[in-house]
Amino acid sequence: VDYPGPFNPRGDGHLKSSSGSPGSGSAVASYVWLDFSLGTDSLAGVKAQAAVHSVFGMRPTRAAISTQGLVTYSPHWDTVSGLARTAAEFKLLTEALYSTPGAVNREFEIISPCKAQKAKSSLNPLSPT
Repeated sequence: VDYPGPFNPRGDGHLKSSSGSPGSGSAVASYVWLDFSLGTDSLAGVKAQAAVHSVFGMRPTRAAISTQGLVTYSPHWDTVSGLARTAAEFKLLTEALYSTPGAVNREFEIISPCKAQKAKSSLNPLSPT
C-alpha cells in the first residue's frame, strides 16, 4: 500500500513533501498559529523539509540535543531537529532545544550571512610561530 505524504502548501504542484518528518514541515508552512515543530533527522529529513516548504530548519550535531525518550530509526544517525517559519521563531526554538537536560552545553550563536562575512573579512592571516 502506498501512502501519500502531507500536502505542501508552498509547493507549485511539483514540490512534494520529501524524506523524513514531512508532517512537521507541512504543519509549520500551513498553520499561522504554529510557530515551530520538532522532527527527527537521520540524514537530511529536516533539511529537506525546510527546503521544500520554505521554512527554517537545521540538523544539529548528533548528541548536541538530548534524544532521551526518542524512538530512533538509527541511534548512530538520528538527532532531534526543528522547523520554524521565521528566523526569530527559529532562534527561540534552538535556544530551547540546546538548553534541554542531557544536551551538550556549548556556547553557540546563530549568525546572519552579513555577520559571517564581516567576521571572515576581519580574520588576519596566521603568522608562523
